[in-house]
Amino acid sequence: MRILFLCGSLEPGCDGVGDYTRLLASELIKMGHQASGIALYDNEVKNIGEEVQERNDIGFPVLRIPVSYPIKKRFSTARHFIQMNKPDWVSFQYVPYSFHNKGIPYILFKNIEKLKTGSKWHIMFHELWIGTMKKCPVKHKIVGYLQRRLLEAIVKKVNPELITTTNRLYQCMLSEYKINSKVLPLFSNISVSQIDMTFYKKVFHDLSINYENLHEWKFIGIFGSLHLDSNLEEAIEEQLHQAEADNKQLAFIGVGKVNERGEKELMRLKEKFGSKVKFLHLGKQPAENVSNLLQLLDVGISCTPLQYITRSGVYAAMKLHDLKVVVPNVEINHKYQKDIIVYNEKINKRPKESWSAAYISDKFLNLLHYSHDSVTY
Repeated sequence: MRILFLCGSLEPGCDGVGDYTRLLASELIKMGHQASGIALYDNEVKNIGEEVQERNDIGFPVLRIPVSYPIKKRFSTARHFIQMNKPDWVSFQYVPYSFHNKGIPYILFKNIEKLKTGSKWHIMFHELWIGTMKKCPVKHKIVGYLQRRLLEAIVKKVNPELITTTNRLYQCMLSEYKINSKVLPLFSNISVSQIDMTFYKKVFHDLSINYENLHEWKFIGIFGSLHLDSNLEEAIEEQLHQAEADNKQLAFIGVGKVNERGEKELMRLKEKFGSKVKFLHLGKQPAENVSNLLQLLDVGISCTPLQYITRSGVYAAMKLHDLKVVVPNVEINHKYQKDIIVYNEKINKRPKESWSAAYISDKFLNLLHYSHDSVTY
C-alpha cells in the first residue's frame, strides 16, 4: 500500500504531529508499505525542497513547503508531488494551528480540493476547536465557532473514506455534528530500552540516595510539560501519604522540557514539601534515558486531563513501560462524561504492548483496509 501523509510541518523534534507522522510512516515502511509526506506550511524551512528523513535507518521521503510560499504555487507543487507518488491513500493529519497561525485555516479550506487526485482520503483530527467549556472567554468561543464551521466544511469538501481522532471526547464532539469517526489512540514514541546502571547511579547520586537503600524509597515522576492546572501538588501529597503508610520515603523525578512557568511551579513544590520529598528534574534527555527513568518509577503522574488521555504520547509511553499512572486532572466535559469514563476504563485494560507504535500502526492499516465499513457522515 502507498500512503502519503499531509501535515503542517515536518521539522524533526519541533512539531508533535510531525514527529508522530514520521514514526507512523517508519512503522509502515518496516511492514513493507510505501510512505511519503508533505509539509504544507513548514515554519522551519526557507526554501521548498524534497528530502529523506531518517529514523532508525528507515528513510521517509518528504516535500517541505515554506509557510511563506505563495498560495497558488504551494498547492500546485503539493498536487504535483501527490500525482508523482500515486498514493492509494492520502492521510491528512489535521491541527487547525498547523495551517494558520490563529487557527482559522480558511485558505486551506478554499484550496484543499486541489490536492484530490483520485486517491482515497483519511483525516486524523489531532485537535478540533477551542472554546467548548462554559468558562472559556468569549473570544475563544468565537474562534472555536469559526474553527468548527471550517472543520465541517473541510470534511464535506474532502469527503474522506475514513476519519479518526485520538480520544473519545473528540469522537463525541464530531458525532454531534454528524461526523462519524474511529478512535486511534496515540502510541508511545519512547521504546523500552535496556537498563543502564550508569544512568541510574547518576540519578541516585543527584538525589543523594544510597543505591543499597532503594527499598526504602518510592519514586514518582512526570515526563514532559508541567501544566499548572494539573493538580500536581495534590497528587504528590497523596503519594507522600501512601509512601509514609508503607514506611518509605518519597522522591519526585521529572524529565523533559519545561517552560519558565513550569520551572517556577517545580520550585514552589520543592519549597512546599521541603525535606519530606526529594526533587530532581533532569531536563531534556535521550530516549534511552527516558525509558530507563520510566522503568525506575513506581508511579507516573500524567499532567493531561482525563478526557484527553489517549491523545497523550506521554501517557502512552508510561503505559508501554507498564507503569501505574495517576491522573490528578480529572475535569471532564460533563456532557460526554459517561462515554469518556466507559471508554477510558476499557482502553486502560489493554496490555502494555498495545501502546507501541507497531501495534497502533497495524490498527491504522486495518482501519484503512476496512474503511468501507465506516460511513463518515
